[in-house]
Amino acid sequence: MHSKRNPDFLFALEEFRMKITLVRKFLAIVPVALCSQFAMAYNASSAIEIAGFNAMLRAEDKASITELYGV
Repeated sequence: MHSKRNPDFLFALEEFRMKITLVRKFLAIVPVALCSQFAMAYNASSAIEIAGFNAMLRAEDKASITELYGV
């Protein structure tokens, strides 16, 4: 025989599972996104392109970045 379960309990359980799934996905995506941003910014030319500073930098600043990082 089947035992009768409270439908509110089943709804709450399913809602909890959905929230846990979202949290797991979020926790899986965030470290990857952070690492990719730091990896891109580690390279000086990438950092300049990401920040959009290419048009805003003075020639002296570009030369010093090129000299420091070998870009």
